[in-house]
Amino acid sequence: MNSQTTELDSQLQELLERQTDEYESAQNVLQQFVDAVRDPGTVTNWTSELSSVLESFRTVEADVVSCRNAWLAAGRRPSVGLQDAVTRQQQMVEQLIRRIAVIEQEINTRRQRLAPELDTAAVVQRMHTAYARGSGRS
Repeated sequence: MNSQTTELDSQLQELLERQTDEYESAQNVLQQFVDAVRDPGTVTNWTSELSSVLESFRTVEADVVSCRNAWLAAGRRPSVGLQDAVTRQQQMVEQLIRRIAVIEQEINTRRQRLAPELDTAAVVQRMHTAYARGSGRS
């Protein structure tokens, strides 16, 4: 490999590692979201943290695309370090996808459980209102 290709390889590897770190940060924010769903009284700032993670990811992604295009134009094979970075990122993305699927399932289960609870609460409220009106006439 010539020095320019080696430099591109190292730069791309570093960018992919930064990008993977952003995926890890997203996992941490997702955990805060799950905690908030499980216990609505939990005070978290997960929405602003998610926004920050996504903004950082967007910035890194732009750098990755530019560097990857230059690296591809050089037409070289990836170094072991670069291949490891790609593998680690792939594993992190797969883990994130699995985590999101679990969260979706939890939310759907909670929604299905809440619907009857809300219906029951509405019926009880109507009964209390009707009883209060009936008691007031006596």
